[in-house]
Amino acid sequence: MELIVISSEVEVLNEIDDVNNLFINGLNLFHLRKSNTSEEIYKRFLKSIDSKFHGRIVLHDHHQLLNEFGLKGIHLKEAKRKEIEKNLKSFKAGIGFLEKQHSISSSFHSKEAISGCSIDFDYMFLSPVFDSISKDGYVGKRFDVSEIASKTIALGGISENNIHKAKKLGYRGVAVLGSIWKTQNPLSEFKKIQNICKST
Repeated sequence: MELIVISSEVEVLNEIDDVNNLFINGLNLFHLRKSNTSEEIYKRFLKSIDSKFHGRIVLHDHHQLLNEFGLKGIHLKEAKRKEIEKNLKSFKAGIGFLEKQHSISSSFHSKEAISGCSIDFDYMFLSPVFDSISKDGYVGKRFDVSEIASKTIALGGISENNIHKAKKLGYRGVAVLGSIWKTQNPLSEFKKIQNICKST
């Protein structure tokens, strides 16, 4: 199972050190998501991450920073994806700063939305799969994606206790947020989840 870590949307103590340590300990893919945050704050965050790890980072906002920092790719929020779907026949060709090596992903909240999407994403988040850890009242829907050919990543309530369940539901990876950033020791929790993903 692939493991993706999403940044905390709010600032957390020692966040930069923790992110660098996650990379040092084998994190392959990190999504930088800081909603309603300025480009300058994004830049400051990226400059604080060891540049050798920049190729493992995906941006949720301020996509124009992609090439400046040599990042992995971009992630589209649902509203932005729908807007692009209406106006572009060729998605990558329509965004000038994207190159073939860059990844493109997006967020979905129903299986029907995935099936009806005309953009061929490298992977897609589907949520909420389980009850959210980071958002109160965000109830998991346990979507079964076994029949979906596209690479689908489970998001929402992912912890060391339900990764095997996500695998049985057909997911090819998991994205974690609350189970990492709402703990006293993010690195320790990451290692537990990482080991389970490797063996699943």
